[in-house]
Amino acid sequence: MEQPFKEKIEEIMWAENSGRLQFPILSVLSFFYGLLVRTRLLLYRTGLLRTKKLPCPVISVGNITTGGSGKTPVVAALCQMLTAKGRSVVVLSRGYKRRSSGTIIVSDKNSVLLDVKNAGDEPFLLAMKCKGVPVIVGSDRFRSGTLATEKFSPDLIILDDGFQHIRLKRDLDLLLFDALRGMGSGRMLPRGPLREPRSSVARADIVMIKGRGALRNDHSFEQQCFTFDYAPTKLIDITGKTSPEISTLRGKKVVALSALASTESFYLTLQSCGAEIVERLSFPDHHWFLPTDIGRIKDLAKGADLIVTTEKDLVRLDPSDFTGFPLFALAIEARISNAKALLKIIEAKLPSKPE
Repeated sequence: MEQPFKEKIEEIMWAENSGRLQFPILSVLSFFYGLLVRTRLLLYRTGLLRTKKLPCPVISVGNITTGGSGKTPVVAALCQMLTAKGRSVVVLSRGYKRRSSGTIIVSDKNSVLLDVKNAGDEPFLLAMKCKGVPVIVGSDRFRSGTLATEKFSPDLIILDDGFQHIRLKRDLDLLLFDALRGMGSGRMLPRGPLREPRSSVARADIVMIKGRGALRNDHSFEQQCFTFDYAPTKLIDITGKTSPEISTLRGKKVVALSALASTESFYLTLQSCGAEIVERLSFPDHHWFLPTDIGRIKDLAKGADLIVTTEKDLVRLDPSDFTGFPLFALAIEARISNAKALLKIIEAKLPSKPE
């Protein structure tokens, strides 16, 4: 699980005014990291490094901070909105912490072709949730996009976590923020949570803010802004089947299990369903659970009614490890404010549908 030192570093990264004296090396490392990032951005801006364009429209869903800002749920929501309109979509993802390498098709229009270990947890989850939407993983998004256009001829390609992948030209950049966490200290990694300078916000076409908090209430963006929240939709047991109603959580003692970059939204959503969280087990993002982890989870579960985790974490758990234990995932979806207006902006980038 996360060590106290790591937690202290993350606290410094996200706090407005701390850490300068405790860990001055962070500021030094941040300076050099920022220098590298700014140099790369300058090379692309001046044309010394060239962008590549695919033959179909590309939309990026990304952020400039580390940690969760709702990218994958928003990608899933956009896929569902667009396919409901009869549009063909392909999702490109890096496939972080997957066991495989290279550019690989996770799912085609009919079935999921890889297991979670070779796909990566987020691409695998998208493939499971977005039926009929091919998902491709690969670190080179242009190569993945070329494969997508050759195999599937989509109307649109969506980049999951693509804001920094500026080598691939996009038609629309959606930049996501968590309203509670905002931009933290406003400094570059590792002194702060920023992957890029704050000025990179200007590169976005649309800003989307998750939840309610200081950023949503106080910050003014030049771009058109949309907000979204997580809405719980169902409980799924570890065998993958839909289980009891969400109302089942009301009044239950729950072990909240997660391996996310940011866990607060999960806890808040769980509590909004009436669950009483008696233990919070938090692991690093994309964590592959070890036998010792499984043993600790089961020990803590003895004093609770249920173990509840996220959909992303559920796909990394083996049902055979939890025989006889009530373990469920709380499924959520991103509910976007004024979704019709956002869809209209996206559709304006697409070729006209044949009559």
